[in-house]
Amino acid sequence: MGHARRIGHGGGVMYEDDPLTLLREMAAKRVLVEVALSSNDWILGIKGKRHPLAMYLKYGVPVALVTDDAGVARSTMTQEFQKAVEDHGVDYRTLKRMVTDSLEYSFADEATRTRLKSDLAAAFRAFEQRTQATNPEPPALSPQPPAPSPQPPE
Repeated sequence: MGHARRIGHGGGVMYEDDPLTLLREMAAKRVLVEVALSSNDWILGIKGKRHPLAMYLKYGVPVALVTDDAGVARSTMTQEFQKAVEDHGVDYRTLKRMVTDSLEYSFADEATRTRLKSDLAAAFRAFEQRTQATNPEPPALSPQPPAPSPQPPE
């Protein structure tokens, strides 16, 4: 892993020699994984419980949802978030953390990153206030995520 701050895809983490130690190390060093769910599904055939997203989240590894090559995957961020919720059981708080982490680990300069994070926090507050006004329950977009398997998929 070296001095990486972010890793693209990361679909094969469970095939590493000691994946659980690696996940702990990634979490401790705060190494973000860019997860392209549609691309991993269409190109690599890794989806649902076979995808390591739940393991990254379980071990506290920062995650950012991303799209991949538009010429191949033809996915949008909306589709990636929908897939995270519907196929992986990601809840609102986790989505919020993923979006915040995506800004924290962005390649933007510090001033831009600070402004974007402030704008995002304001947008979340406004959304949550609107949601609270119409529904007193906190926003919940899905059930609990499926239990991850610590073993590589077969």
